[in-house]
Amino acid sequence: MEAAAWRAGHRVAIGAILALSVTVAWWSRAPEISAGGDEATYVILSRSLEHGRYRDEFLRGTPPHAKYPPGIPIWIALIRRIAGPNLDAVRAANILLLALTALILGDALRRMAGPWIGVAAVALTALPPPLLSSSGTVLSEVPYAFLATLAVWLTLVADSEARGPWATAAALAAALASFLTRTVGFTVVVAVIAWLLLLRRWTYALWSALVSSAVVAGWLAYTAHASAAGGVSYADNLRHIASAGPGGAAGFLVQVGANARSYLLNLPWSLGVPTLPGTLVDNVLWLLVLGVSGIAGVLALFRKWPAAAAHLLLSIGVLLAWPWPIDRLITPVIPLIVAAVLTGGFVLARRLGGKAQQLVPLLLAVPLSFPGLISYAAHDTNHRCDHRDATAFRCLVPLDRSIVAAAQIIRDSAPPDAVIATAKPATIFYFSGHRTVHLLDLLRTENETGSLDWRSEGVDWILLTNGTPVEHRAATRLLDHYCDGLVVSAPSPRATLLLSATPAAGASRNACPDLQLFLREPPD
Repeated sequence: MEAAAWRAGHRVAIGAILALSVTVAWWSRAPEISAGGDEATYVILSRSLEHGRYRDEFLRGTPPHAKYPPGIPIWIALIRRIAGPNLDAVRAANILLLALTALILGDALRRMAGPWIGVAAVALTALPPPLLSSSGTVLSEVPYAFLATLAVWLTLVADSEARGPWATAAALAAALASFLTRTVGFTVVVAVIAWLLLLRRWTYALWSALVSSAVVAGWLAYTAHASAAGGVSYADNLRHIASAGPGGAAGFLVQVGANARSYLLNLPWSLGVPTLPGTLVDNVLWLLVLGVSGIAGVLALFRKWPAAAAHLLLSIGVLLAWPWPIDRLITPVIPLIVAAVLTGGFVLARRLGGKAQQLVPLLLAVPLSFPGLISYAAHDTNHRCDHRDATAFRCLVPLDRSIVAAAQIIRDSAPPDAVIATAKPATIFYFSGHRTVHLLDLLRTENETGSLDWRSEGVDWILLTNGTPVEHRAATRLLDHYCDGLVVSAPSPRATLLLSATPAAGASRNACPDLQLFLREPPD
C-alpha cells in the first residue's frame, strides 16, 4: 500500500513544532564552552586540522589524537571557515540538524504508519530536553543522531521507491560518516549491511562490507599508531569492561544490570515524560507504557524497517556493555526509541481500526513532548547568559565556575611555558593557553616507579578541582607523601587547589593544611 502523503494540516503542524524547537534550542543554548572537556577538545582539534595536523595541542608534547574520530572537528572547522570563528554558527548548524533529524524520522513513520504518526515522531524528536540541550552545543550527539537516522531512513527509501542503487550508496556513506563522527557508529554500518543481507542483495552487501572494513580498519590502525606515539584512545576505557564487582563474567553481568537500571530510570526524563518530583510510581508507570510499546515497536520495525531495529538494539547493547552509564550517551538513540514507541503504539491499537489507530500514538506523543519542553524552558537559565562569553560565571554550575576561575589564574599568573597537571586538560588549555599533563599519567608513573615525581614529567603546577575520583586519589597521595614539598601557588576558588614546588608571592609554607581541607569538601 502506498504511503499517505503529507497534507497542508500536517505541514503546518510540523512547521510549528520545528519552529518551536529551533527557537527554544537557540534561546536556551549554553555559553560557548562548558568545563566538561569534550567541547574544548573538539574545538582545539578543529584548530589543529586547520594547521594540517590532528594532534592533542593541549597536551605537553602535542601527541597525535587517538580518541575521537575527526568528523566533529572537521564539521567545526568547515563552519568556522565559512562563518568565522564565532562558535554560535556551529551551534546554529547543530540546531538545524536536530530539525532535519526530526523531519526525516517523521517521514519514515509516515511511510510506515501514516502522516499523523509522522507528525508525532517529529514532535518527540524535536522537543525532548536532552536533544534540545545538546543541539545548542558543539558536542557530537546531534550530528551523530542526524547521520545515523539519515542512514537508516535511506534504507527505507531504497525499499519503498525505485531508487535502490543511489539510496543504498547514500545509506552506506551516511553510516560511515556516523562512524567517523562517533566510534559507536559502527552499529549503523552493521545495521545497513545486515539490511542488505536480509534482502539478499549479495553484491551490494559484499561491496558495502569491503568499503566499510577499509574505513573501520583504517581508523583503528590510525588509533593504534597514535596510541603508540603517546595519544590517548578508548583502550583504557575498554579495559574496565567486566571489572565491576567480582570481575569476569559475573562482573560483566553486574555491570550490565547497573547500566540497565541507570538508563531505565533516566529514560522518562530523556523523552520529556512528565513526572512528579521525588516519586517513583509515575516513572514506573511510564516505563511500563514505554516498555510495552517499545518492545511491540521493535518487533514491528524488524518487519518494516530492519536497519532501524538492528541499529537500535546494537546501540542498546553497547550502552549496557560500556563500563559506565553516562546519561548523555543515550541522547543520540532517542530518535529510534521514539520510532519504536510510536510504532508499537500504532500496532497495539490496530484493533481499534481506522482513525482511532492513528490517534493513539498521537495522543501518546502529547504528554511525551510538551510537558518536558515546558519544564525545560521554565527552569533553564542559559537564556539569561551572554553566549559570546565562555567565562560568564552566572551561566556555570559551581564546579565549572571553579575550573574556569582556576584556568584564568593560571593564564594570568603562571610563567608562559608552565605545564599544568590536571584532570581537565583540554578545558584548562582552552581557557589558559597552557599545555597540560593528565593527572592519570602522574598517578600511572607513581605506580610504575613508586614515586610521584612531577618534575620529571615537566609539570610545574598541579590543579585539583573537587569533581572526579582521579583528583581525590591524587590529592590523597599528595597529602600522604608529598605535601611538605608543595605550596599553594595562587589564590583559588573554593574546592580548587593550585599547587607548586616553587613558592610564589604570598604562598603558604606548605600545602598540607590546604590538602586536608580539600579532601574534606564533598565532590560536586
